Amino acid sequence: MNTLIKKFVKEDLAQDLAEYGIALAIVATAAITAALLIKTDVTTLWNNAQLAIHSAAV
Repeated sequence: MNTLIKKFVKEDLAQDLAEYGIALAIVATAAITAALLIKTDVTTLWNNAQLAIHSAAV
């Protein structure tokens, strides 16, 4: 009986790790998607900032 309980505990821990792995994959996918969606806006802002700094320095 004791061995059976230990087996269930080990299987439950493995299931938790799998769930955390799936959650991490979903969060990573969302972060990558968000980064790709705002890429052009950030590039435009960066270029405008560079132009403003360069114009102010000249």
